[in-house]
Amino acid sequence: MATYESFREGDHEFTFISHPVIVQAIDYAYTDLDASDDLYIPVIAGTLMIGVAHEVVTAFSGGTPSCTVGDGDSSTGWLISTDITETSQGNFAFSLAKANTYSPGKLYSAGGYIIVTHAASLAAGAGRVYLFFIDMNENWRTAGQF
Repeated sequence: MATYESFREGDHEFTFISHPVIVQAIDYAYTDLDASDDLYIPVIAGTLMIGVAHEVVTAFSGGTPSCTVGDGDSSTGWLISTDITETSQGNFAFSLAKANTYSPGKLYSAGGYIIVTHAASLAAGAGRVYLFFIDMNENWRTAGQF
């Protein structure tokens, strides 16, 4: 059993048993992509990624628009190209509703990057990536007294 110093009447070792789900939205335009037409979103070590979503804010055009969302282990782990309709403004794809590699979630024990990959030669377009995650570094021992 864990040792825990109680601060209030009724406190016990299970006072902080849950972790909040954090939602982070990252806006980007096609001009934000690197030379390989990728967008790298850092993930800190100890993050339990529950899901990733992609929204087409402004339709992508130029070349042959295509988009996948993955990481350094799998370029299509979160969303594959058929999940996202890049030429349709307002298109929304969420990994939890898919049968992709990371649909059940993934623990980034060593950190890493969520990588949004587009096809080359884009001339326009903007998107928004939503990360749904739990910071496993924050827990009842580190949360302090509320």
